[in-house]
Amino acid sequence: MGLTEGAVRGRVRRLVRGKVIERFTISPSQQLTGVRLLARVGVDVNPSDLKKVALDLAKFDEVYFVALATGAHDLLVDVIAEDMESLKKFLVERLGKIESVRRSDTSIVMEVYKWRGAYDYGF
Repeated sequence: MGLTEGAVRGRVRRLVRGKVIERFTISPSQQLTGVRLLARVGVDVNPSDLKKVALDLAKFDEVYFVALATGAHDLLVDVIAEDMESLKKFLVERLGKIESVRRSDTSIVMEVYKWRGAYDYGF
């Protein structure tokens, strides 16, 4: 690019201060981190508790994405687990114990063909 390291750092700093860049992400190696399973969980919640449940779910380490959505489910939750047992533990011992959750529907991602941006978990 023909720029010094200092010039690039200065530009990035200005972009961050100006809120043009909101965050930086990393993409860890799936093989090296032991992550083996990605699941998308659709969650149906009592309407009065949507935000509380979303914020509670966002606190769990295995949850990487939580969003209020339209369509079949109230919330969409992406979970990364080491294996099927870890996913089951999350679904039963964490999600399953949240009183306001009426129902959930889990889809396991078998293979990813495109992934970019903040969603890049290394798959």
